[in-house]
Amino acid sequence: MLKKIYKFIAAILISALAFTPLPAQAVDVGGAAAGALGVLAMYKSVLNSILDLGNNVDAQMAARRQDIELNGTDKNPHDVELVDKIMTRLVNNSRYELKVNSLPFVWGVNDSEKFNASCYPMNYISVNRGLIRALNGDENQIASVLAHEMTHGIAQHSAKSYAKAIAQSTAAMIIGASLPDSANIDWNKMAAIADYSVAKSVMIPVEHEADAGGFYLMTDAGFNPGGGAAAMAAMDYYLRYETRDFLEFDAHDKPNEQTMSDHPDTEVREEKLSGMLTDYSLGHVTTKKFLNLPSPATARSMRRKKLTTSPEVWRGRFTITFRRTIGNSGKARRTSRIF
Repeated sequence: MLKKIYKFIAAILISALAFTPLPAQAVDVGGAAAGALGVLAMYKSVLNSILDLGNNVDAQMAARRQDIELNGTDKNPHDVELVDKIMTRLVNNSRYELKVNSLPFVWGVNDSEKFNASCYPMNYISVNRGLIRALNGDENQIASVLAHEMTHGIAQHSAKSYAKAIAQSTAAMIIGASLPDSANIDWNKMAAIADYSVAKSVMIPVEHEADAGGFYLMTDAGFNPGGGAAAMAAMDYYLRYETRDFLEFDAHDKPNEQTMSDHPDTEVREEKLSGMLTDYSLGHVTTKKFLNLPSPATARSMRRKKLTTSPEVWRGRFTITFRRTIGNSGKARRTSRIF
């Protein structure tokens, strides 16, 4: 997820870049052109600065240290071993090419209980302990998330998205400053509009791109391609029923509901990844989601009473059906696996 690293980028760029605010001016062709050129120059300057940062080994190690200082180190060696195993397999067996100004991937597991992982511009992948717990240590589901983050790094999404966000916000300020005083600009609303534009036109498209890229990376490495859709189902449940963090809570009952979120609707992502699984199998694999979700209170009661050791009892699950033709008879045999 990209939001987590923006404060880290901003802190470094503030000392590296100095922007001169453009004066207010009347709205005309010349002024608009000058403003556009200023925004373009700012975009290129920010982009180049972050790309340079992304190729700096000292910055990569600084990102790692900052992650541990802020969130602590996961004290469970099993979590660390699991992530090391999955990342090593992804790095060594997936087909991808890093750009010449990108560093090799490094990673670490921190002690945050939030459901999150992120890739910094310098290809340091931060994995939260809470992610591993929420996915029950499932290798295929964790691999899908880590492959998603690798795609961010391979495509240099952090640098490009942050530069576009700065450019869009600056363009909004220029437009507002160019209007006459009689326009009575509400700068809080202007900022909100700019943030919404960034979320929908910059952040969401790269998340879909990372989902698709992650699907192929994890499949190349030999992980179950159904892990991505299953991970989304688990995340959907976690964000609705399990998180105790108000800022994490997400319960959109209507797909594509218009919110300020900078991530796509989880159910939409789940459906796309399920569709990719079917397409990848040339139609031989289909998925069907079914729910067995008691109320959150019932789920908590079941945990306390230890009626089951498997959280699958109250999680959304997938049935994945494999269709195989038997000999030359034309008959199809169907077998199913539940995630």
